[in-house]
Amino acid sequence: MKLSPIFIVSIIILWLTPCANNLLQKQVATFVSNRQAHIGVDISYDGKTICCVNADKRFSMMSVYKLYQALAVLDSTGNDTTKERIFVGKGMSHENTYSPLREKYPEGNVNLTLAGFLQYSLWLSDNNVCDILFEKWGVKIREQSFKNT
Repeated sequence: MKLSPIFIVSIIILWLTPCANNLLQKQVATFVSNRQAHIGVDISYDGKTICCVNADKRFSMMSVYKLYQALAVLDSTGNDTTKERIFVGKGMSHENTYSPLREKYPEGNVNLTLAGFLQYSLWLSDNNVCDILFEKWGVKIREQSFKNT
């Protein structure tokens, strides 16, 4: 979907103009309502919501959280992705979920660097790798701090 340059400029101008939030809210709501998709918009600056459309709807995070998880893991390891190694045994993978790692190594027993592991999580959206990262680093709480920054 390509956004019109005029629409983008108008949002920026309205965002910078004090007391224009109602007009911006209406324009974004109109733009969103004309699409054949479920769209939610939240424009925030400095901790304050400028515009929010469809906030009452529930949207799946899908694999978005894997980025925040990776940031938290990197932070806890000092960003060294080559020394840290992760062993994946046969019983560590769930069968009924998307997992390119499990498809490549069906018997498990693979030892990958953290860099390789993060590639499976971020580039290939591997659900088992994501679960193993949660189990190994327990970053459920810390990842929230990255979402809020």
